[in-house]
Amino acid sequence: MLNFSNNNLNNGGRIRTVLDVGCGVASFGAYLLSSDIIAMSVAPNDVHQNQIQFALERGIPAYLGVLGTKRLPYPSRSFELAHCSRCRIDWLQRDGILLLELDRLLRPGGYFAYSSPEAYAQDEEDLRIWREMSALVERMCWKIAAKQNQTVIWVKPLTNDCYMEREAGTQPPLCRSDDDPDAVYGVKMEACITPYSDQTQRIRGSGLAPWPSRLTSPPPRLTDFGYSIDMFEKDTEVWQRRVENYWNLLKPKIKADTLRNIMDMKANFGSFAAALKDKDVWVMNVVPEDGPNTLKLIYDRGLLGSVHNWCEAYSTYPRTYDLLHAWTVFSDMEKKGCSGEDLLIEMDRMLRPTGFVIVRDKRPVMEFIKKHLTALHWEAIATADADSGSEQDDNEIVFVIQKKMWLATETLRDSEVKTFVVLCYAASILFTSIKENSLTFSDTLIALRIMHAQFPKLEKASIQPFILRSQLYSSVNDRTRVDRDLESLKKEKVLRTFKLYTGQDDDAIMFMEDYLNQIESVEKRIKEKRKDETAVFVWFKSYVIVSKLDPSIEHQELCSLLSLGGKVKDEHVSLLINAGLLTRQLIDPNMYWFAIPNIGSVLKGLSQGRKELMSFLNRRKFKEMMLALLEKKRLRMSPLDMRFHLRDLIGSGKLKTLQTPAGLMVQVSKD
Repeated sequence: MLNFSNNNLNNGGRIRTVLDVGCGVASFGAYLLSSDIIAMSVAPNDVHQNQIQFALERGIPAYLGVLGTKRLPYPSRSFELAHCSRCRIDWLQRDGILLLELDRLLRPGGYFAYSSPEAYAQDEEDLRIWREMSALVERMCWKIAAKQNQTVIWVKPLTNDCYMEREAGTQPPLCRSDDDPDAVYGVKMEACITPYSDQTQRIRGSGLAPWPSRLTSPPPRLTDFGYSIDMFEKDTEVWQRRVENYWNLLKPKIKADTLRNIMDMKANFGSFAAALKDKDVWVMNVVPEDGPNTLKLIYDRGLLGSVHNWCEAYSTYPRTYDLLHAWTVFSDMEKKGCSGEDLLIEMDRMLRPTGFVIVRDKRPVMEFIKKHLTALHWEAIATADADSGSEQDDNEIVFVIQKKMWLATETLRDSEVKTFVVLCYAASILFTSIKENSLTFSDTLIALRIMHAQFPKLEKASIQPFILRSQLYSSVNDRTRVDRDLESLKKEKVLRTFKLYTGQDDDAIMFMEDYLNQIESVEKRIKEKRKDETAVFVWFKSYVIVSKLDPSIEHQELCSLLSLGGKVKDEHVSLLINAGLLTRQLIDPNMYWFAIPNIGSVLKGLSQGRKELMSFLNRRKFKEMMLALLEKKRLRMSPLDMRFHLRDLIGSGKLKTLQTPAGLMVQVSKD
């Protein structure tokens, strides 16, 4: 779209660092690696759940963060390109403050690639959003560099000229002269445009060398700190030698693909990461929040990083890094008065089993760490005196540690081993089967777990999460396998199935743990009124539902099982019916359906939601709509999530999905 030479996205090394906002599982970042482009993939854990963890498992740079009220932990002018593909962000909120945060982060002449229905859809709401967003970016002096189908690419100006030519009072305003665009740790966003410095205005751009030359070229912003080119070059040389020594210490323990995700906990100029340029790794360069903000030099070298205070936890999932490098970090913590033990625990949390820690610090620090090795299940691999190539090396020691793969007990029972293997297998399925623009999974239990997370508890109706059998049919292609798996899971008492009175052949599925919580909730409510008769709930849980796995039960069998707990009265059965745990069958009054308490109000919403969604799609010209756009719609008549209804109607065959270049399309079935 941008017509770069040879159609190469890196534009001859001029595009190197990219920010992918709302990145999903970071497939865009993975795609860019082949173009020698490195992306910082950022997403929160709410609508994106734990997809950042998946990204890091794939070995793709990623950070658990959110565009909210505070600045992202990156300095100004860090990225050549920002990317948002259906990232579910309202860019117009609060006077466009989130878009202005992207503007702060983009370099002069940087691009923002925006892929969303608003860029091409023709319904009234999308057109309104597009008009307002176009007006906002025009006032920000952005121009359209390319537009095709659902994607538009804007480009940021190279100089301040356009800002100076705007009419007085134009919103958003320029930021105050005392606003530091590189101050990011805990700093609130401002709804203003960050103008360029005099130096940037003079050179009309970032002044950076193309990649890979920029890795070793002195960054233009070096002078902001009063550092000389000689200091920069010497630092690069020193860390090249140090990393070679590290590798010699690690060699006996590592194989070809042992290391991928690396963190430098005190990165300074980023020379540790630069020395690893020939290794198949990426480095998260962390710069302390209370020191010189050299992170902008790191980004100017074509590397990635963030600002952080090691007195606090780092924003990442457990077990996401293969190697941690801590250069005088513990000494710095001691000066701050923060706990060294807390830092060790945080490092252990971030480090994968069999991962490595390289500590470069004073001898007392090493003695402190050695005291905690046994408790942490860490193993000392090597100790070496620091090289004498730098004045900073005085009295420093290099300590290499490996985290063991350990379990709570030295030996596992067979059942525990089996559970561990199953969990690992399920995780591998999950990582390989979840794709962007896909509704299908390869495993019934995995599909159930995913939908359990997607369909939360209905607080107003006091109903635990449940899944319909039809929704499973929309997720796992082999329906026979679904039915077979459900029977197996029922026998293992993982879940229960229930018949629903909806006028259709609907089965609800609820995990056993949730069902027991549902019963306890009802029991607690009834106890307040009828304390003497609630023993029947204990009998029901202890003897009935564990023995009878079918969705129905005969009266005599019910009484027989309840009698294992005590003397059964007719009032006991009536109490279970009134509590919503049993429903009499119309055809045979001696038979009961097992039921989900409080489900009645939800069933009404389920039926109305089905009608409302089908009516909405049938009114559209082609009776279809993009899935991502449809998921944003809200149903007026149903308390259930739109995704709940979509999976239900797709699984029942009333809707179908079509793969298009723009993503999944939902269409009314013709048959």
